[in-house]
Amino acid sequence: AAAVELLGRLGNPRDGESLRDRLLDDAPLVRERACEAIAHLGADDVDRALEELLADDVHSVRAAAAAALATVGGPHNASRLLEIVHDDCAEVAEIAAATLAAIAPGLVTHMGSNDDAHPRLRHAASMLQAGLA
Repeated sequence: AAAVELLGRLGNPRDGESLRDRLLDDAPLVRERACEAIAHLGADDVDRALEELLADDVHSVRAAAAAALATVGGPHNASRLLEIVHDDCAEVAEIAAATLAAIAPGLVTHMGSNDDAHPRLRHAASMLQAGLA
């Protein structure tokens, strides 16, 4: 985990391939640190691998993957993040909503304006409208 964190701090986006392998590590802390390192480096072509980690058994890994997608993800990751907003624990769901606001603000604004929208989506939409997200 320390080596992955160090690579995230000192490496460059080309190190994303090395970090991608760590997303499959047996140790949850290593998977979590790999997500953080990938986000810090801005590694390319890892968003699908991060999206797969949104189903990890460990909530801190899911949270780290959701947070990393705010940096390296895109609107194509929105549907899975929407599921997380509705179905995961509060901590992970809040991060997923914030990530959605970062990568798909139009979607969040549109969906969050509905009266029957999930409270986290309504909150994210109001933050966007206020210019705070």
